[in-house]
Amino acid sequence: MTDLSHWDSFEDFDPNRIAFLIASADPEYRDEVLVLMREGYRIARTVLAGIPMTAEQFRIWRKHKLFPHTLVSKQLDGYPMLLQYEPDRNWELVKRFRESIGDFENQRFARTEIRRWLGAVGLKSSYTFDSQQKYVLPVSPSLEEEVSDSIEESARVQPPTGWKMEVQKAATLHWKDMRTAGGNPTVSSIVDSMAKWCRANNVLTDGGINPSANYLRTHVLGGRHWMPPR
Repeated sequence: MTDLSHWDSFEDFDPNRIAFLIASADPEYRDEVLVLMREGYRIARTVLAGIPMTAEQFRIWRKHKLFPHTLVSKQLDGYPMLLQYEPDRNWELVKRFRESIGDFENQRFARTEIRRWLGAVGLKSSYTFDSQQKYVLPVSPSLEEEVSDSIEESARVQPPTGWKMEVQKAATLHWKDMRTAGGNPTVSSIVDSMAKWCRANNVLTDGGINPSANYLRTHVLGGRHWMPPR
């Protein structure tokens, strides 16, 4: 069995990581988990956008089994649920709510919420999502900030290796082909195609899953990670 204990220090997770920890080496089970997670999140977001209640009221409703299969991200939980319900403006409110929260792939889910959701939908998990084991060092705020900045800077400038390099090579060829055909490519315009390329060529992340378009935009092809060809 795969040792997953190194994830014990993480307090929250994105959907792809959760699916990997739940399903481990079973790709079909991972896909099933992601479908159920996406639906649970969609319902939670729709309910919170369309019904006049606070986040605390929603938790009470869910506790009484009215919305047991919903999945609330940290972004949703932190959003002030005080929207006024007006039938003729409901779509506008939902649209504003969705834009403020972001896509499903970018959500972060706390351990307690994942554990509650697993029990509600009856899924078995390879990882328990028990309470986070915290490792705290007695450092001064200034030193803590300096270390954090150093780690963040190091993560940004590390050269790509493995699967990321393969994606960047393929993206370079795709970019040049689009330019030759008279197009004006951007990173945002190619990430969907590159995500499909990853699935077609079985390119997997270090977590053993196909990278999404949003993940490629943020961690592989955007910012300092990749320089598009001229």
